Amino acid sequence: KEAHGGKYKISTGPGSRGGYDALEQRPDGSIIAVETGYEKPATGATTNFVGNHMTQGAIDLVQNELTRQDPSLPLRQARLDAARGTVRLPPTLIALGGVPLLAGSEGAK
Repeated sequence: KEAHGGKYKISTGPGSRGGYDALEQRPDGSIIAVETGYEKPATGATTNFVGNHMTQGAIDLVQNELTRQDPSLPLRQARLDAARGTVRLPPTLIALGGVPLLAGSEGAK
């Protein structure tokens, strides 16, 4: 770039064809000595530990919300039964060990 807000110029120097990292190399290709702490980090496959755990936490919350029992189920079931005229009786033991307890029932054989 030209000084004092001038136009940008396309590089035509010796490194312009092959490309070089101006923070690590000089235009002639020689390596610039980098102080400790200013090294370029290695690139490649990385992990996203925090992001993965935040995502899993969100998934767990949604799954819990989708699988929890509806707290208004007994009320809604009672209203539906009343509308249908259904009478729900508690379970009754009709046989014990294959022997019928009620007169007239065959029981389990």
